[in-house]
Amino acid sequence: MSDADNFTPVIDITPISPGRRVAGWVKNAGMVILGCALLPLFLFLVPLLFLKGTFWLAHNVLPWVIVGGWIALGIDIVILLPLCVVPFLRPWCGMGFLISSYVYGFITWFAGFILTYVLWGLFPLLAGLFLFGVGVVPLGLLAALFKGLWSEFFTLLAMLALTFISRVGGMQLIGGYDAM
Repeated sequence: MSDADNFTPVIDITPISPGRRVAGWVKNAGMVILGCALLPLFLFLVPLLFLKGTFWLAHNVLPWVIVGGWIALGIDIVILLPLCVVPFLRPWCGMGFLISSYVYGFITWFAGFILTYVLWGLFPLLAGLFLFGVGVVPLGLLAALFKGLWSEFFTLLAMLALTFISRVGGMQLIGGYDAM
């Protein structure tokens, strides 16, 4: 007996009854109709709920997060930066820098969110949110630039630079960017 005699097909080629074919078509059509019915709900209601929650977070939570950002910056400069001299502590310091970069990124995103909404309104804010959620930071920078709010512009730019420097430096210390 050869291997060809023991061959079983991977694809099931048994015929499908017309009843099962129609049932599958109806199920697919029902899913399309349900999707079309839920699409307006998703496109309009969910962003409004998201915006309301984000405004609440910006008003109530952001001040505490900014304090946490200052604490993270102090820990980065006073504790982690000097400990980078010790070779076996570098990955741990890198993890600290990486974690603090997420705190900086969170603050930067919220600052861009608030600047975009306050200076340019709801439509540019929604456009920035639909750019994978990160478009509010460049739009906040542009809004501050065009309105001549230099303090806000350079603060947001510094926070963006701090986020990326901390993240790339942390990954470098961990060993994640060996090709650099």
